[in-house]
Amino acid sequence: MPESLNLTVVPYVSVGPVRFGMTRPEVRQLLGEPFRTYDYPDGSCLDDFCDLEVEYAPDGACAGVFVREPHRVEVLGYAPIGRPAHEVVAWLRREDPGLEAREDGLFSPRLGIKLGPEVDPYPEAGPSDPRPPSRWGT
Repeated sequence: MPESLNLTVVPYVSVGPVRFGMTRPEVRQLLGEPFRTYDYPDGSCLDDFCDLEVEYAPDGACAGVFVREPHRVEVLGYAPIGRPAHEVVAWLRREDPGLEAREDGLFSPRLGIKLGPEVDPYPEAGPSDPRPPSRWGT
């Protein structure tokens, strides 16, 4: 896998070349062998390609993709990775007023995007943490 990828998110369809519903062998054919893998008690699993992780449902279909720097992600023309968390949350709230604060992070039902749990879901008071979200997922 290249050191840095430019990935376009198509909500509920794909992240770059990885399409939801692909099998583990299909994803590995695209990305190569993962750095490590995780198998969970519920039958789901995850392939860690370092700064890009692919999660599979118990039936073996790709169910999520998580991306970190140095990769670049574009969603509806917006590139969130590397921006301060409060800016990203403000952008998400404009795109999806139904943004949900969950125990495992922020989730946009409209876009199918999740930010990691370290992101402040209520940045209205100002930038409490200027660091960018560490992980983007769909």
